[in-house]
Amino acid sequence: MVIDDTCSNRFDLSFGVPQGSCLGPLLFSIYTNQLFDIVSHHLPQVHCYADDTQLYLAFKPDNNATQLAAVRSMEACVEDLRRRMNKDKLMLNDDKTEFVLIGTKQQLVKVCIDTLSVGISEVSNSSLVRNLGSWFDCNFTMATHVNKICKAAIYHLYNIARIRKYLNRQSTEALVHALVISRVDYCNGLLYANPYLCKLQRVQNAAARLVFRAPKFCHTSPFLFELHWLPMKSRIDPPSVIRLSLSDAVVTSCVK
Repeated sequence: MVIDDTCSNRFDLSFGVPQGSCLGPLLFSIYTNQLFDIVSHHLPQVHCYADDTQLYLAFKPDNNATQLAAVRSMEACVEDLRRRMNKDKLMLNDDKTEFVLIGTKQQLVKVCIDTLSVGISEVSNSSLVRNLGSWFDCNFTMATHVNKICKAAIYHLYNIARIRKYLNRQSTEALVHALVISRVDYCNGLLYANPYLCKLQRVQNAAARLVFRAPKFCHTSPFLFELHWLPMKSRIDPPSVIRLSLSDAVVTSCVK
């Protein structure tokens, strides 16, 4: 370790990685790279971010045989992952494992999957799961995700408003960016063409009024222009958007 011109003493490290090491993420990726090979034998897709793993499997809900095959494939994949992780001295936490069925209301009515076996635990189907700070519901409306963002943002706006008279505009704007706008912008790509986007716009308008100490119901467009804040829809829509058809939606099973 080097701080300014001072170096720490050298020492041998026979196993493990020091916390905060630049090599940590790289070595962890190399260490767990074989998990992708295991998943590929059972499932078409897997997403990983650090030690958080999501397994995905799409199937047609019209046939009970396809539903049973999907459950068996998911359970077999998890069991093979468990054996490999035990061999590599890693632990799969059964209690933190969740699964959700995502589809339209008409599709989910046809599905009769209630539980998934993970080790000695029976994981029940959840109507809402958290995925890397985002909340996914069974219909993927993102309504809960938006509501939780608004709740947290309003909480911080209320606290900033209590001390606003002691702050100048620059300090207030910095606090609003750090505590409110950062939450509103987090994973906002998931909210493209979302009908609940108006709720986040009201939060942004309230934040702009707070910065300028403006009345509650005044027009906010001049404030957003002066702050160089794009409206919520423009913050999400890229200059050129590849439009995806939602007419072929499928039910997706996810295990974390």
